[in-house]
Amino acid sequence: MELITLARVGRGMDRLCKLAMSRRGPNCPRRGRFAKVPISAMIALAVLVTMGADVPGQPPGLVDIQDSNYVPSTLTVPVGATVRWINLDEETHTVTSMTGVFGSAGLDLKEEYSHTFTAPGVYPYACDLHPHMRGTIVVN
Repeated sequence: MELITLARVGRGMDRLCKLAMSRRGPNCPRRGRFAKVPISAMIALAVLVTMGADVPGQPPGLVDIQDSNYVPSTLTVPVGATVRWINLDEETHTVTSMTGVFGSAGLDLKEEYSHTFTAPGVYPYACDLHPHMRGTIVVN
């Protein structure tokens, strides 16, 4: 595989501009001190997008209940965020605040419960039916 350098890209753009009627335009940038800035910015953006594409995505404010665990067990959200719990277990589970701020009824398979957090703080919760199941919502 042949390595393409920025210098070769620049020479290719020069040839393209010579074929075009106008020396300026979207395909024929001015040459000079800042001529390489757009190319380097595009390369940096492509690297950031590529790095972000490898991160497994889970919507913010979503907690799965699976294998008798809250996943993730600790979730950090901004003030005003709505957190949604979805039961992916065959067993019934609850989402119950240890401080009495929120609480769900029993959630069967694929049932959901949501709560909107309007004040910053740390909100521990557990399952009423399975006390070993614990989670925490951190609101900043």
